[in-house]
Amino acid sequence: MNQLTAELNQIAQTTQFNGQNLLDGSTGTQNFQVGSNANQLIQANGANFLTSNYGDYRVQSDAAVVAGTTNVVASSVVIAGYLGSSTITTSATDTAKSIAASINSTATALTGVSATAVTNTNLAMQSGSSYSINITSDNATAQTVSFTVGAGQTSSDYASAISAFNALSSKTGVIAQYDAKNGGIELTNSTGNDISLTGAATNTGTIGMSSYTAAGGLGTSFAAGTATGVANGQVTLDSTGSFSVTDTSGLKIDGGATLGATLKSVASLDVTTFANSQLALSIVDAAISSVNAQRSTYGALQSRFQSTVTNLQTSAVNLSASRSRIQDTNYAAETANLTRGQILQQAGTAMLAQANAMPNSVLTLLK
Repeated sequence: MNQLTAELNQIAQTTQFNGQNLLDGSTGTQNFQVGSNANQLIQANGANFLTSNYGDYRVQSDAAVVAGTTNVVASSVVIAGYLGSSTITTSATDTAKSIAASINSTATALTGVSATAVTNTNLAMQSGSSYSINITSDNATAQTVSFTVGAGQTSSDYASAISAFNALSSKTGVIAQYDAKNGGIELTNSTGNDISLTGAATNTGTIGMSSYTAAGGLGTSFAAGTATGVANGQVTLDSTGSFSVTDTSGLKIDGGATLGATLKSVASLDVTTFANSQLALSIVDAAISSVNAQRSTYGALQSRFQSTVTNLQTSAVNLSASRSRIQDTNYAAETANLTRGQILQQAGTAMLAQANAMPNSVLTLLK
């Protein structure tokens, strides 16, 4: 990975035109005179494609686990992107999934910021205990999972629980896997719908239900006994340009204050873990979009220059033809034509003089 990013830097540092670097940020703004008058210019801006300067701008919310309901309230999410600003209205019935969908359908075209949603929650249960849990997520009607935790807290001890949750994943949309970092089970709904869990009174052990922070650690927790615990999803905002977000919806996209996006640059690519590899894919996608956008800019600039060159060439041909016509004029023939015209004009004048004299002669005789 380091060699690949080093090669990208090498390309950015060595791409030149007429001795001028184009992709390392040193070009700045260049003005080119393209007309015969002052200020008839084409302006060209350089680009900076060193790997530390482009990638994915990202803001990610902290999820929450709450008792019996959702954290979202009737309010708004305001996004100020590199294209413009947009406000998304939220309601108390919204989930991370619906908020992300609203952003993508309404705000993305206006701001250049897109959204994804996912819901993760961690379940920690007592060793050697039996459980029966009602789960609701994509499903409108609760589904019941029953299992027993082994004598320890290893992946094999949670194997029965993981199998029970995954057996109903086609109905609930929730996938279970062992959380090697924090222990317990990680439940995931990849669409961002809330995950609601209610324990039965017959359970022989406690249930600790915790959210995940943006950094992957455990956040807020709730003791989901016979009461219902609801895991809210995380919304992740991504863009190829810088942006900020102000969230008063309760989803904690910004931690309660206006927050600027953090650049996850190409230079920081890391594929040593699953989470980092997923982030790396987002960074690469954003980087490709940035490169394509710059290619479009340079392509449009090249078309303008080609059009200007064509126009100047046409003007040069016309001027050359006019100059040749002037230089190639036959002065003898033109002088003869001028003399002929003068003679004809003088003869016509003489004839008119004679015609005017005849009436005068008649008048003289009558006198």
